[in-house]
Amino acid sequence: MITNKITKEMEDKFLQIIYQRYTQEHGYGTRKLSEYKVLITGGEEFEEEMPEIVEHDQAQNMKRYLLVDILDELRAKGYLNFSEDNIRYWLSPKGYEQA
Repeated sequence: MITNKITKEMEDKFLQIIYQRYTQEHGYGTRKLSEYKVLITGGEEFEEEMPEIVEHDQAQNMKRYLLVDILDELRAKGYLNFSEDNIRYWLSPKGYEQA
């Protein structure tokens, strides 16, 4: 069943995943935050590390990623910045510190 519900734990876990990926690619520090971006269509790339990011509706054989919902919540809290077209997101300095 598709619930469209996210939790604080999911937000925290996703923020940690982005932080880890950023620091693996660019090291520590905030000078290159905008160089690691998450696309709104990239839910599948997080599924292995975060299986709860996807919901399954067996009755309708549907799969829905909660990526956009999580990104929107983290953006609203100031943890992520985003492109003008709302397609790409990256850590803000506040999100980096929170993670």
